[in-house]
This record gives sequence, structure tokens and C-alpha cells, in this order.
Amino acid sequence: MLTFKWQEAVRAKTIAKLLDIPTEKVEKALDYLCNFNGMFTKGSIINEDNKGENMYQSSLVKAVAPIMLMICADMMINPPNGYQSQVGWSDEAWFKRDDLSFLEKNKG
Repeated sequence: MLTFKWQEAVRAKTIAKLLDIPTEKVEKALDYLCNFNGMFTKGSIINEDNKGENMYQSSLVKAVAPIMLMICADMMINPPNGYQSQVGWSDEAWFKRDDLSFLEKNKG
């Protein structure tokens, strides 16, 4: 759903057909996502049988934070080549103890 353009929406029936799973399972999952953080919204359309049918849409603005979290988690789990996580920096000081001249007041 995050590949949709700004005003595009989808029916649960369409997703169920594409994934070959029951429509009820898709509706339950999409309803959960709609209640989770507002990233997905639920609306209604009138189908060809003149009956109301649910449609689901993603909010690209509200998707930024979860996507960034997923990207960061992916980078931590699968760091790119040449990237190294630094964990043990706590044993290094910010300044050298033998040269504390930066702490002296300027006498000029």
C-alpha cells in the first residue's frame, strides 16, 4: 500500500485475490493497521452491485516515521559493506588528560 500515489486506494478483495488468501483475513489485518497509528485509513465506496464496500488508503505523511524506523532497523541488522558499528567508544575520552591547557583562562 505504500507504493500507492496520493489519492489511490484498494479494496481488501483485491489484495486477497493478489495474495491468494481469504478476504476476511485481509480485512482483519487492514482494520488492525488502520487502528494502529493512523498510517492507513479506511473509507467506503459503492461497488457495481450498488452496495457499500470498504477501501483502504495509506497516508504518506504519517508513513515517514515508521519507514525511517524500518530503514534504521534494517541498517543495524544488515549493515552495508564498509560500515562498522562502533560500540566500545566509552573507553575513549573526548580530550587528552595530559594536555588540559584548553581549561586555562585566557590571561590576555
